[in-house]
Amino acid sequence: MKILSVKMRRLCVFACIMLLPVLAACGKKENKENEPKSTELISGSFKLTLDGSFSQTSGKHQDEFTHYFGKNGGNTSLIIQTEYRNHASTDAAIDFLCSNIAQGYKVSKTDIKKEKTNDNEYYLFWNGDKSGKLLNCAAYVRFEEDSQLTAYYVDESAGTEEIRKELANIAENAVFTGKKLTVKDNYTIANTDFRIKISSNFDSPQLQDASSVDLSTDTIITGSDVIAVYYKAADSYDRGDAYFKITPMKDQTKDIDEIAKEKANPVDAENDNLTKELTETTFGEVWPELTDSTVKSLKLYKITIVIKDNTFTAETYYFNINGRNYSAAVLYPYGDDDARKDLLNQFYNIEFIYAE
Repeated sequence: MKILSVKMRRLCVFACIMLLPVLAACGKKENKENEPKSTELISGSFKLTLDGSFSQTSGKHQDEFTHYFGKNGGNTSLIIQTEYRNHASTDAAIDFLCSNIAQGYKVSKTDIKKEKTNDNEYYLFWNGDKSGKLLNCAAYVRFEEDSQLTAYYVDESAGTEEIRKELANIAENAVFTGKKLTVKDNYTIANTDFRIKISSNFDSPQLQDASSVDLSTDTIITGSDVIAVYYKAADSYDRGDAYFKITPMKDQTKDIDEIAKEKANPVDAENDNLTKELTETTFGEVWPELTDSTVKSLKLYKITIVIKDNTFTAETYYFNINGRNYSAAVLYPYGDDDARKDLLNQFYNIEFIYAE
């Protein structure tokens, strides 16, 4: 699976939207033939077929996930964009998309009409303006497993029903070629270091890479050192990128305080936009509901990272338990104390099981 960083995914979506009004002007036709032939397109986890009326064009942000097409002498522009979804609900993902459309077209979100055609498909339409020309704009969004297909359409003259019919034909007939995901509620996942109970509102990517199942406990076994916990269907796009992760440290020889102090020294010390703060604390101060008094008194080293103009805060906790060095990290939307609490509380669901 190809994973885009949070920042890059947001830039890709916004760049795509910003380019829509000017595609007719900047696109360059490729391989135009006398007899138009349909175009077979593989994008991400989707296979699409476009009829011969569309000619492939090129754009600044074209890549394996973003494809440009046009017809009617440049009066019609089409973008096919695919991406891997984060862990937001489909409604939250559509709200995020509408925010980007509103910003890119300088329209109000309320001016973007949206319809949920079924559980995994949405239709959006709005009016744009380019150099005084009224543009009819629409997007058809389809969610399948861990993937999202969005077909954007801009036309100077076609009516809304004509656009909708054409977009629906493209998106609904696309063939999903990706992997069917395993879906479970209230399960336990483990590696050789720890096991974690995953409640119904959360999920772990390691579920998809399970190597076996312990039949005696119904615990899912993963070969990954890292076990991550995300919201299953977060109520906002930002929360969909939030996570709790825990992993044994590669360095099992140094004292944990030495490791934490090394981690607290930023490589880019001259970067005024980056703030790293190291705090010495205890398990009990971070997780007061722990019942093991011995663990509650253990030292814990917390590094908080804040980057200027970044919408997320990262906290990493370094500790030694049962003679093993570990790190646990949470990433959450800046200022979202509820999400921070939700994710930190995943620690209560961990049982450390490492044995030499």
